[in-house]
Formats: sequence, C-alpha cells, structure tokens
Amino acid sequence: MPGCDLYTLRDYLEDRSFVPVRDITGIPSGAAAGVPLTLAPVIVPGDATNKAVSWAVSGAGATGASITGSTFTAVTSGTAVITARIANGLAKGQDFVKSFPITVTATFVPVEGINPLFGETAPSGVPLALAAAVEPEDATNRTVGWSIAYPGTTNASLDGDALTAPDAGAVTVRAVIINGISQDPPEDFVTEFTITILKTAAPAVLQDTVEKPSGAPMPEAAFTLTNAFESGTEGKAYAAAEGDAPAPGISVAVSGSTLTLSHASDVPAGIYYVTATEPGKGESARTALTVLGAYSVTYHLNGGTLDGHPGEETVTEAFIWDGQPF
Repeated sequence: MPGCDLYTLRDYLEDRSFVPVRDITGIPSGAAAGVPLTLAPVIVPGDATNKAVSWAVSGAGATGASITGSTFTAVTSGTAVITARIANGLAKGQDFVKSFPITVTATFVPVEGINPLFGETAPSGVPLALAAAVEPEDATNRTVGWSIAYPGTTNASLDGDALTAPDAGAVTVRAVIINGISQDPPEDFVTEFTITILKTAAPAVLQDTVEKPSGAPMPEAAFTLTNAFESGTEGKAYAAAEGDAPAPGISVAVSGSTLTLSHASDVPAGIYYVTATEPGKGESARTALTVLGAYSVTYHLNGGTLDGHPGEETVTEAFIWDGQPF
C-alpha cells in the first residue's frame, strides 16, 4: 500500500487485540519438605494474550528451595518466596510479575475437614463473609477458595469472599483447598455448604400517631412491607427488655405484605420486636417497634360542656408507634 508503514499497522492491530493478564491464582500456600510440588498456575483472564509462566525462587530463606521448570522443591521447613513472570503479560515490553509465599513443613499434613464460620441461614441483600476453620490446624495447605456451586433462586454472587443473595431460596457454596489432600499426585480438598437465604422486610411504615380515648383499646397500627408473605405466616411481638419474652397484650396479624398490630389493653412504653415467620423458612422479617407511651391533655371548658361533660377534664389521648427496620 503506497504511503503505508506496514510495521506500524501490524503494531496497531496487535495492540487492539491484546488481552493483558490481571492475575495468577491456583498456587498452594504450603509444601512438604522433600516432596516435589508441581506449580499449576491459573491465568486470569483465561483468554489473556500471553500466558507462558516462568518461575524463580526470589527468597529461599532456610528452606533450600529450588525450582526446575514448574516443579518446586524445598529441603527443610521454613518460608520460601517464589515469583511468577509472564513476559509481555501487561503490555508489549511490560511483564506481569507476582510473588507467592510458600510455607514448607517437615512432612505433608492433609486437610481432614472444613468447619464453616457462618450460619445455615442468612438475610437477603446483606453481604455474608465466607470463612472457615481448617482441620487439623497444622494442615500443610490451609487457604480456602470459595465459589458458587448452585445459586438456586437466590441470584447469589461473590465479591471476593463476600456472598450476597438478593432473593430468597437456597444457595450452595463450594470450598476448595488446592492440594489439600495430596501434593503428589495433586488432589484438592473440596466440600460444599448450603445456606438458606431468608427474605428481609423493607423498612416498615407505621402510623406516626394512633389516638386512643382513655380506657379504650389501642387502634390497630399496620406495617406496609415490600415483600408479600406466604400463606400461613405467623406474626409475633416480643418485649426486648425481657429477653425476647412475648409482649403481653400485643397481637400481630399477617396478610399479604401487611403486618397489623393491635392489643386489648394498654401497652407499657418500651422497645418491642415484631417478627414474621413463614412456613418452613424460619424468621423472614424482624422490625423494632418503639412505644413512646401515653400523654395527657387537659381541656379547659370554661364552665361549658363537651359531649355532655361539664367543667375541666383530663383525657389520656394517644400512643405513638415509631417503627424502624431492625
């Protein structure tokens, strides 16, 4: 092509299609002295343009560590640091480099189990930190990697080790310890945990003030929630000051997305919890309710009458229900 620099054009086309390396994973954090460890790096993203890894020992410490090709070997216990390099991994003329510490133990200790440090249930929309205790404590490889094995209806996602599920259902997460069972031949320790995601209520909207003539039952106060509850949902009220003992006199009715509170007698001022429990799902919503108490108003009738009552009269007028999401 007249007037066209072929080398510049080639460079331009290569730059447009170049996919840089963002990370290298899959390297175990431990090794056994005297046992060869094959390094099998995972390049992120998988379609990176350059993925050939060269290895070097950047800090052998007291381990006597060495690398031949992609095989790591250490003589004694301690900590070694190895470095991976991908030529032109970031850009043309710019390598991707990452270092990994490896704890070398005298003998390989396999993983026997993982105990989750989170519960079997979690609220929807709230990040849950995935963490686990590895058994035995002196297992050679103890780094746990997390992934979603089956999201179900939860639409769950992972951000690092934080699991967030916006919808109710059951999500299964998978825990993997690379070379947790064996290093030669390589065998990972893999287990799964199922977490039940419970619907959480949107902030409750309560009547600000409910007027009540002296001696009469309290009128109803209604929560309006975003999510509709299943048929058979049970509503309860608890007195916070009494360690979640049932609140005397308060009843909770559940219909669709509405929780209606009522009571047959005066309720003392204080903090109460209102909950909704769906069949087979456990507690689906919990909202704190503050009853601020009654106040008195004195009517000065100036000798006249009000509804047939002469003179001056003091009437207990209202309770205030102040609902906040818990």
